[in-house]
Amino acid sequence: MHNIPIERCEQCNLPQHDPRLRAFINLISEKFREPICVCELGRLAGLEPSELSHLFKAEVGISPKQLLATLRFAYAAELLINTDHQIKGIAADAGLPVVDTFIRNFARICGLTPGEFRHMMQEIEANNGHTPPARNFPKPIAALRCPPQFLHF
Repeated sequence: MHNIPIERCEQCNLPQHDPRLRAFINLISEKFREPICVCELGRLAGLEPSELSHLFKAEVGISPKQLLATLRFAYAAELLINTDHQIKGIAADAGLPVVDTFIRNFARICGLTPGEFRHMMQEIEANNGHTPPARNFPKPIAALRCPPQFLHF
């Protein structure tokens, strides 16, 4: 039996994936802020919807829709931290134009509304990067961070 060597990225040593998945991830990384259809991006990358879903889940471990949501909410979190833009504008800029749905899903993901999240991050910054005593996040803020391996294909 022959062991087929797995090509690995020189930068991060993660396995190299199907070139169509790399194309799909590049497309979704560029267009996540737009009103896009995951299936259409898959077709542009040369994958039919069922093939995309199966291959992506097998290779990456999450669904393409989960990646899209992760990218959008991570971007929104960065805007909440680094700007004073209104939440409605941040939601729209992140590709999530229905602000009530954005607020509800943001709270479901991190346990804080976007306004509470922004306030908490301001408190942390004011405390030199430390969570103030008696103030802990209900869920890890890491839930809003997109793991770099998704974007590095």
